[in-house]
Amino acid sequence: MKEIGLRYGLNEVFLEVPDNSIIYQSNYPVVSDTPAKLLMTSLAHPVGSPSLESKLTDRRERNVVIVVSDFTRPIP
Repeated sequence: MKEIGLRYGLNEVFLEVPDNSIIYQSNYPVVSDTPAKLLMTSLAHPVGSPSLESKLTDRRERNVVIVVSDFTRPIP
């Protein structure tokens, strides 16, 4: 038997699996920043789009609403 660790929230859970088990592992990097810092970085450096700041520089002063879709609401 071999022991594998699985991230679960802020902790790690360990499981014993048979030696002949096939283990698939994620390639996603471990997130090291806080959610707030990740959000601010994403707004400043979006993928494939100008930054929010550059989009707002040439408009008159008004309120702004940011809508974020998640996996529970399929949006094209």
